[in-house]
Amino acid sequence: MVKIRVGVLTGGASAERDISLATGGQIAASLDPSRFEVVLLDPLAFMARNPEITPAQREQAQRLIKGGGRVETDHQLPRGLEKQIESASRALVPATRVMTNTEPIDVVLIALHGTWGEDGRIQGLLDTIGVPYTGSGVLASALAMDKEVAKTVLAAAGLDVPRGVVVTGVTKSDLDAARSVGLPAFVKPVSSGSSVGASIVAPDTDLPSAISLALRYDERVLVEEQIKGRELTVPVIGNDDLTALPVIESDVVQRPDGRARGEHDPGDDREQPPAEGRTRRGHRVRRSSRALRRLGPRGRAPAGALSSRARSRSMPRRLRPPRRPADLDRAIAGVTAFMCAAAIVAASIGPFWRIRDVSIEGAHHVTVDAVVAASGLLGAQAFTASASHARDRLLHALPALRDARVEVRIPDHARVVLSERVPTLRWIAGASSGSSMPTASFFRRSIRAVRRIFA
Repeated sequence: MVKIRVGVLTGGASAERDISLATGGQIAASLDPSRFEVVLLDPLAFMARNPEITPAQREQAQRLIKGGGRVETDHQLPRGLEKQIESASRALVPATRVMTNTEPIDVVLIALHGTWGEDGRIQGLLDTIGVPYTGSGVLASALAMDKEVAKTVLAAAGLDVPRGVVVTGVTKSDLDAARSVGLPAFVKPVSSGSSVGASIVAPDTDLPSAISLALRYDERVLVEEQIKGRELTVPVIGNDDLTALPVIESDVVQRPDGRARGEHDPGDDREQPPAEGRTRRGHRVRRSSRALRRLGPRGRAPAGALSSRARSRSMPRRLRPPRRPADLDRAIAGVTAFMCAAAIVAASIGPFWRIRDVSIEGAHHVTVDAVVAASGLLGAQAFTASASHARDRLLHALPALRDARVEVRIPDHARVVLSERVPTLRWIAGASSGSSMPTASFFRRSIRAVRRIFA
């Protein structure tokens, strides 16, 4: 049996590099070695000359390219994850080595956290070089990573989101805007993840220092109202049609000093899956999680919400006060392993399940061959074919169409239902000679059509 070669992208250059290494190590350990050949790939190797990272990170990238394996760290590792991070670091391979034809891989599983990994940049690179990967694409990743933009999209979809403002400094106007949200408030970088640079501010005097801390990781800082209530997590899986999985409720254990806990600190909270069996709020959160389709995710994506007696606040994973404790791994380890394995298998066996039959309905003025060619469905991989993208291609290539409905049916069939525009004038080719000159029938039909218009 030929093994599927899986590249797990882990590490990177963000402030969450250590957590990403722990995630990559956990994923590699969960994959069946009899079916998968797993390689831990560090994309830091791509960034050896990137001026946006620090000189120390560029030096790390050079050492990684030359030797591979462990890249030394000069700071304390997250509590409880030291062994996983050390193990993953020793197995690292420069991503530049296998992203070429010399050592090709079958599919990439992205285990990166934060900037350069969840914001659409690595997804764009993979799209460019044609390597299949799991999870959302460029646009969805970029939208969800930017908390300000994501909140705007979700609010437009009718969801209630936390009240907040974005500031860029600690000037008087910035502080006045931040205070308008009310205290206590949650202060965090706009485009960062986990609890990096995040603080809960209660006294007014702590606000400038909290904003300054967040500005170390981003040029924009989000100051949001603090919502006290029940914290719910909803895993969502699917491509064009999203399915919300059972809700998990977190019973958060607060620190005595009120500071934001690390997302990956073990023992910070207790998980109680599922919440929906005991409360109607679970059903509301599952319904609201479907609004993630406005962000356009594919594959899998966790959504979060904070629910209180007065209201429920719905947010994508990167918008809520973030955390992921060790208890969560025990609570949904089975679901996570299944989702990862299913995504890898689907992406890998996709070439064997191609669309071989495309049925066309409603074609009167356009030919079936033109519709099949414009849709790009025939011969496409059934697992990765997008019905919405095929519809867009049809409407762009065939102006005669008013609308189109596309259905992709696993394993090898697609159905296209067309709605055509009503033609006002039509060129009639000569039937006998094959000439393209207009006929008497053409003129008669044209005159009748014009009379109908101005009648």
